Amino acid sequence: MCADVCYYGALVRYGKKMSVEEVFDAVRRDKMFYADTGGVTASGGEPLMQADFVAVLFEMCKNDAISTCLETSGFAGPGVLLRMLPLTDHLLFDIKHMNGDRHKESTMQPNDSVLENARLAAESGADILFRMPLIPGENDGIENIEETARFLKQIQSGPALQLMPFHRLGDSKYKALDMPYPFREIGALPQQRIEEIRGHFDALGVDCSVSI
Repeated sequence: MCADVCYYGALVRYGKKMSVEEVFDAVRRDKMFYADTGGVTASGGEPLMQADFVAVLFEMCKNDAISTCLETSGFAGPGVLLRMLPLTDHLLFDIKHMNGDRHKESTMQPNDSVLENARLAAESGADILFRMPLIPGENDGIENIEETARFLKQIQSGPALQLMPFHRLGDSKYKALDMPYPFREIGALPQQRIEEIRGHFDALGVDCSVSI
């Protein structure tokens, strides 16, 4: 397990290897704070890249009545996701772009497995919140909005989508790691445009919200 830790505004690369038992011990120590609405979220990077580890951790959590949540891009073999679904109470599933070529251009990976896993997750009846990282000039066009809405309505009854507008908070992390920031030329979308996009999805039959 690794983490980025901020001390007095300076980002420090920090991490250590932990066994699944050590991670669960840390989780369990905070159990009193979870109450009825809290729990454990496996995030990333991509947690499905370490599915064996996460599956064991989630099984331990379930056995101790701790709610589990998986935050994923959906980029994994279908067998990997199907293994995780019975152990996952809540699923946060990102859909970045419906066009396969544009998706590969932006992420270096095709979106075939992402969309297939979205279907499998929806068919399983899992508690899913689909999300869209909203990147200006990449996936905020009306064509992608309409294709995304059609897809969500095909795979799920009464679909919901949460928009995650692009921000520049990652800039400082790249600087701390002495890496060039690849999104330097991209600015944040105006709030009015974000609301227009949310309204488009609502009008297309997708219950759309915006992350804070």
